[in-house]
Amino acid sequence: MTRGSFLIFLSVVVVRSVERICGLWGLMVARHPFLAVIGSLIFVTFLGSGLVRLNLVFRPYDLWVPQKSEFAKVTTWKTKNFPQYYREQIGIWEGDNVLSPSSIKGDVRTFTTE
Repeated sequence: MTRGSFLIFLSVVVVRSVERICGLWGLMVARHPFLAVIGSLIFVTFLGSGLVRLNLVFRPYDLWVPQKSEFAKVTTWKTKNFPQYYREQIGIWEGDNVLSPSSIKGDVRTFTTE
């Protein structure tokens, strides 16, 4: 038996098996609809019971960084001591040449907190 004919044979076996299983399932549902509904509800309840223990993580570093690392400690401290949402301020500079050394020195003076 060549490789191609084996794959065709395997495909036929799989398709016939799936058809037979689906046919038996359909016959069971048609003969016992109440059991099918109850069984489906039990199955869905069993699968959905895992949602009780679902834990959503909103900080990606909790997933990838060891919790005892220095980065995790510093990030936790920063989150506790500084507000998460800060107010952004935008400044627009106008001038003939805002990239001149004197303009940049003025910008530095604006942003230093001395």
